[in-house]
Parts: sequence; structure tokens; C-alpha cells
Amino acid sequence: MEQTDNLADLHLLVQVIDGGSLAAAAHTLGTTRSLVSRRLMALESRLGARLLHRNARGLSITAIGEEVYRHAVLMCEAAQAALLAARQGRADILRMGAHGLLLPLLDELITAWGLAHPAERLTSQTTGGNATALLQERLDVLLDVGVPTQAGGLVPHALGSVRLVVVASPELLARLKRPTRPELVQDEHWLAFTGAPWNLRGVAPRKLHPRLESDHLPTLLEAARLGMGVVQLPMYACHAHLQEGRLQAVFEGFEARPLPLHALAPKVSPAQAFIAFARNHLAGMEARGVSASA
Repeated sequence: MEQTDNLADLHLLVQVIDGGSLAAAAHTLGTTRSLVSRRLMALESRLGARLLHRNARGLSITAIGEEVYRHAVLMCEAAQAALLAARQGRADILRMGAHGLLLPLLDELITAWGLAHPAERLTSQTTGGNATALLQERLDVLLDVGVPTQAGGLVPHALGSVRLVVVASPELLARLKRPTRPELVQDEHWLAFTGAPWNLRGVAPRKLHPRLESDHLPTLLEAARLGMGVVQLPMYACHAHLQEGRLQAVFEGFEARPLPLHALAPKVSPAQAFIAFARNHLAGMEARGVSASA
């Protein structure tokens, strides 16, 4: 385990030195400055040597640090060469997955990425949104929401956040006499995504027994449009319906906090370029309820 930690933290050391600061390395790796600092100190402790001098003016590399850095660069280059060999053996297929709530977002990202990289082959699948699925299915990247899964060999990359809205058809809201609070809607008028909690602010926790429960987001969207029930969905998934008046947002005063959005990938992954591409693409989705990380 220590050897694995050393290899990962030597890669981090290269990112810090090449980037010129802890903050730059944190941005590249999709993590925090404080975590980068802690990992560097842990590496120095394990090696028994000071690699960097830190002061108010920035960072400077020690003599031992320069020697370690030189070997660490060669290690990173060897890792990239191994990755390239593996990718060539897999016919340059980028394997992507997503939690079911993120399926429309993954579809959009795949299309945009594919148009920008016409020579690259892609596969995608919906998963339960957990690291085990990523490892078992040998995916290169998994889009997920909520608290990032901490699993061996995987790195969470913050992408932004996803806004959740409660929506219903105008006809259903008229039949229900336009309720002003979520708890005034009976279970037989609720729809729900399988496994997703009843996620609203200012409302007492409640075990929901919805009329329809599904892990297929398009099914829930169509059911809501046809007036089967009220449902909580990512805003980007129903934005067009809201714009066209086929669905209406309700209970805005009880709206849930946005869900953190992140990508999980192995420490050495062919998906790094895709993750950076996704972050840039999400920056243009603010009006559709997606906020990108800085």
C-alpha cells in the first residue's frame, strides 16, 4: 500500500513542480490545495527528506527534491507509455458510464466529444453510480452525483453541481388545485427515481410511496408530461419542457440544494482529456441548471 501511495504522490509532486504551485496542481488533479499539501508532507515523511521549501513567496525545490523530481518525471512518462500501449490494444475505445440521473448529460457530453474527436471510438452505459461498477466494468470514467465515492485507485474530479427541480404538467396541477407545499401532494400523485431520496428543504423527512418509481429518467419525464404525477428531476433533463410550457416548476421555495457533480476515474486514466472537456462544456449550461467548477 505504501508503494502505491508513493507512486501516486510522486505523480502529484511532478504536477506541483510543473504547475509552479499547490493551487495549480490541485486544479489539474481536480482536488483541493489542502489535500495536495497534506499528501506532499506525507510523501516527505515516508521518504525522510524535504523535497520542497514552502514560504509566503511560493515554492522552491530542494537539491534532493530535484533528484526525486527527475526520476518521478521518468516514472510519469513510463506510466503514460503504458497507458498508450493499453489504449492502442483496446482500439482507442473510451469507456464511459453515468448514474441514471445523469444519462441525458452523458449523452450530450458524448455527442460533443465525439464531434470534436472524430477518430475516437466510444462506449457508454448506465450504472448504479458507484465505484464498484466502474472497477468491475473497467470503465475509464464514471459521472456521478452526491458525495464522491472513496475507493482504492480512483480519483474524484469535481465538475460542478446539478440543480434539482420539482415539476408537473399544468393539467395535473390544475386537478390538484395548485398545492403550495410538497406534503400536500399525496403519494399516489408522486413519481420518483429509484433510490433517490425525497430531497427537499424545509420539509420533514418522509418515506415516499410513489405511484411510479423508475431508474429510467426518460420514462419519468414522459409520465410527468402526461400528467401521471409530480416528480423531482435534474433541471437540465426537463429544461426544454419547462421552456415550452409542457411542464411547470412547483415548490420553488422548498428546492433542494444542488447535487455535487463529479467524475470518477482511475489515477492513470485515458479520460483526463474528456474530464477537462466536460468541465468546459458544463460552463455553458448555467441556464439549464448546471454550474461548472472553477
